[in-house]
Amino acid sequence: MIKAIRRVLAGLRWLCGLLAILSLAGIALVILAGALGRLVGILVPVTTIISGMLLGMTIFLGLAPTFSADGHIRVELIIGRMHGRLRHGFELFCLIVALILVAIVTYACFFEIFSAYRLNTLSIGLLAIPVWIPQSSMLFGMAVLLLSLIEALLCTARRTAKNMAAEQHADNPLIDNQIAGQ
Repeated sequence: MIKAIRRVLAGLRWLCGLLAILSLAGIALVILAGALGRLVGILVPVTTIISGMLLGMTIFLGLAPTFSADGHIRVELIIGRMHGRLRHGFELFCLIVALILVAIVTYACFFEIFSAYRLNTLSIGLLAIPVWIPQSSMLFGMAVLLLSLIEALLCTARRTAKNMAAEQHADNPLIDNQIAGQ
């Protein structure tokens, strides 16, 4: 069951990464269309609006895949100098803080999208797009990041519990074999 959940989460991260890449490619195409349009005398007035929306999509959809690939700036300078229980405790603390902050942002994103949908808020400019559509990618990216943080927290906690059990029973080879078999 846990392996299936981890596979689904990996698939969600892969989907977020793919959508972030497509959004980034979309920015390039929109900017290229605007530049080529100016060369031939055609004004493309919505390039800033669309590229801004695509930029937000790229950023938020790229958070979870970047986190799982250890691409975010972390407190590794501090954690790398720690060892044993202190290191694991600090890792757990950092993951809990990140989890709380991401949960708050995800919660806020949900209600922002809900109110934009309910009020039928449209984007400013010539292209009137319902704001909840591009904002949904923000919620999706944050939700997948939240799930990824939960997974990382559970894995770190489980690793910490196994290490502590191994340290406590270092003298008993029978218990060491039981711990290794888990």
